[in-house]
Amino acid sequence: MALDELRIHHFRNIEHQKLQFSPRLNLIHGDNGSGKTSLLEAVYYLATARSFRSSNHRRVVQEGHASLTLFGSVSDPVRGSIRLGLEREPGNKRGVRLQRNGESIRSIAALARLLPVSVIEPGTFELVAGGPGNRRRFLDWLVFHVEHWFSGVWQEAQRALKQRNHLLRHGIIDAASIGPWNARVADLGERLNQGREEGFRRFRDEFEAMQKRSGTGWLATVSLVFSPGWDTEKRLDAVLAGNLEAEARAGFSLYGPNRADIRIRVGKQPASEVLSRGQQRSLVVLMKVAQMRVLQSVGCQGICLLDDIHAELDADNQALLASELLALNTQVFLTGIKTPDAGALGNLMREHEPSMFHVEHGRFTEQ
Repeated sequence: MALDELRIHHFRNIEHQKLQFSPRLNLIHGDNGSGKTSLLEAVYYLATARSFRSSNHRRVVQEGHASLTLFGSVSDPVRGSIRLGLEREPGNKRGVRLQRNGESIRSIAALARLLPVSVIEPGTFELVAGGPGNRRRFLDWLVFHVEHWFSGVWQEAQRALKQRNHLLRHGIIDAASIGPWNARVADLGERLNQGREEGFRRFRDEFEAMQKRSGTGWLATVSLVFSPGWDTEKRLDAVLAGNLEAEARAGFSLYGPNRADIRIRVGKQPASEVLSRGQQRSLVVLMKVAQMRVLQSVGCQGICLLDDIHAELDADNQALLASELLALNTQVFLTGIKTPDAGALGNLMREHEPSMFHVEHGRFTEQ
């Protein structure tokens, strides 16, 4: 799968732009603030109807304009050519308009399945050192694209948890009031956990295969363990019923799918306390590559967006990244390259004859 063409209107500092891309490697370079990241953000926005930089949709609309539009042409070896369209007018109650081949798309989830996009940008590196929410989102993105039922169950679970937390905040823990929500959260939580456990198993297998291929000493010491958010030797409904007083004191659910995590360790210590900053960043990139490999194993081809990550990696880790990206055989967008003829990432470029774009003040020129 590849994004062949993208038309952008009034997105960030990009007024009007029509770009055609290579199905393998696309390099975008230019000064800071010129629009490199905005292009990656536009690709991500077309695929997900949201930004990876801001939750405020007004901020992605070009200043002085009321709306933005994006059009993309996607080639899919199974489904053929797909034309995607998106229009967002933040001040309009209708929200966002989505189209596939000229017909309306009813949900953002349906849009996101058409073009899986994995982004690696500075905030992504919190996957190792940040809170468990980062790692839950990482795992859930994978399961969402592998198991189509997962999205609906996840949304139902969020609504049930919200209702249960409301009761806990107000100390309402009598059986008649909270009992039905315990049962609902438990049922949905068990189902989510099944999908997460299977998705994690697939992901860990791919990650461990990369560990063996790399021959990198520090990487071989890393272990990944999935934690579901409760002791699964007990049923979740029993765990929730047995901890109501503690949860009422806290004012929210202490056990369940909302507490799931991937524990990343070196020996018995958290990886964030042992690995250097550069090693942590390399680890995140490889985890993302393993995530994409799982998608490929089930016949789902995604796109990788890498925003200026070469600045965070030394030569050895750049070489490791380059070799894994080559083997991944997917479309890649890479920003921040100033000297494309040097280093491991330069070798990647030379081998695959990339499309290169220079950007200045939101205007792109193919080189």
